[in-house]
Amino acid sequence: AVPQARAQLLPNVSASLSRSKNSTDRESLDFLGRTTSDSFDYFSSNYALTLRQPVFRMYNFAQYRQAQRQVEGAEATLDRSLQDLLVRLAGAYFEALLAQDQHALVIAQKEAYAGQLEASRRLFAAGQGTRTDIDDAQARHDLTLAQELEASQNLGYTRRELQIIVNEPVEALAALDPARMELQSPTPASAEEWIARGEEVNAELRTLRADIEVARQEVDKARAGHYPTVDLVAQRSKSDSENNTSINTRYLTTLVGVQVNVPLFAGGYALAQTRQALANVERAEQQYEARRREVGQEIRKHSRRHLRLHEI
Repeated sequence: AVPQARAQLLPNVSASLSRSKNSTDRESLDFLGRTTSDSFDYFSSNYALTLRQPVFRMYNFAQYRQAQRQVEGAEATLDRSLQDLLVRLAGAYFEALLAQDQHALVIAQKEAYAGQLEASRRLFAAGQGTRTDIDDAQARHDLTLAQELEASQNLGYTRRELQIIVNEPVEALAALDPARMELQSPTPASAEEWIARGEEVNAELRTLRADIEVARQEVDKARAGHYPTVDLVAQRSKSDSENNTSINTRYLTTLVGVQVNVPLFAGGYALAQTRQALANVERAEQQYEARRREVGQEIRKHSRRHLRLHEI
């Protein structure tokens, strides 16, 4: 967007070429008052090379500043998307770890119940157990088989979810090391300082601030409808038989000058555009303020929770 807007402020060079065949019918009165007519054909051509350098165009200046703010907003949106990706990645990783632990737990329970079932059968064969003990152990073992199937499916699903994000096969997961998970108190310890920092670096708020600036530049673009435009123009042109009064006549013309266009009246269009742009600025400011308060509340809630966990 920025190079496109900058291009509107840089010189513009254009070339034009035309060649045409013309046919003219002419009627005139002779000295006796009689009408005479004749016709003739001729070729005409025109070649021109034009250089135009904008000197003052308020609309283009505002458009360039607006493009810069749009890029800032796009970069903030990208940062937010990357943050969301990290959250998704961490969530998928922990879900896969949990599924892996649950699968290992079910396997251990199945082995334990298999041992109990075998022990119950030996005791029953020795005359020391009951048929009820065997049935109970068998039921527990069968339940773990169903739980094992469900845990295996969940383990495969969570690993596939992680694979979608990293775009690589997930065969094994690094286990967590509880010894390295040390809770540290937030620095700074003041929730207000965290709120101020959050308002400054929060990607969504940065996007909304950029939207406000974009809307303000839209106001300047609308107001530009009341301002003149000034261009520096240089042209080199060559014409041959330009019209039927200059047949077989050639002109080589060099033009250098300043072109000024002054808008006088456009039916109130620029005024209406300005009012609309001002309303959009107010809307963007209100959206930013609403989200700023929400972010402050979220930071305050999480900072208090972190402080309580550290105290525990």
